[in-house]
Amino acid sequence: MSEDTDRHRRGVALMVCAGLLWSIAGVFTRHIEQAPRWETTFWRSFFCALAMAVILLVLYRGRAVAEVVRLGRVGFVSGALWAVMFTGFMLALTQTSTANTLVLTSLAPLTAALFAWLLLGERVPARTWLFIGAAFVGILVMFGGEAGGGRMAGNLIALIVPLAAGSISCSCARPARAST
Repeated sequence: MSEDTDRHRRGVALMVCAGLLWSIAGVFTRHIEQAPRWETTFWRSFFCALAMAVILLVLYRGRAVAEVVRLGRVGFVSGALWAVMFTGFMLALTQTSTANTLVLTSLAPLTAALFAWLLLGERVPARTWLFIGAAFVGILVMFGGEAGGGRMAGNLIALIVPLAAGSISCSCARPARAST
């Protein structure tokens, strides 16, 4: 097996694992009965940061800090947007239903396409525009009735997640074409 094939398989396995862990977060969050939402977000973030530090130390040993610094502005912006996503996701889970949170956060690929078009000048195929429009109409239909309810705040917080995800995509990419 080639190194590229092995790397690809590990990448796919990690993506599946990340998706699985992200999707079950709502179930576990709903079972927390005593901790306030900010405390839950803090402890989840703390242990995530601790896990990332351990992973970096295992992968890079004495070069871990240098590898993080090497990422520069793009790494800093990406990390900050991940923090926004992480916090928004946890707060949304405490303010609205798990289903609403997951549906709204699943818009991330659509916001990435929209931001790539707006900010990077990427060409977006017509079918993608169709899906973006259908998704937003679906959101209006599903969540429009909650406009005056207490859950609407949670829904709006959940929308922060795909907006930050779309921003990450653009902050880490180069423009498709140079301006003349």
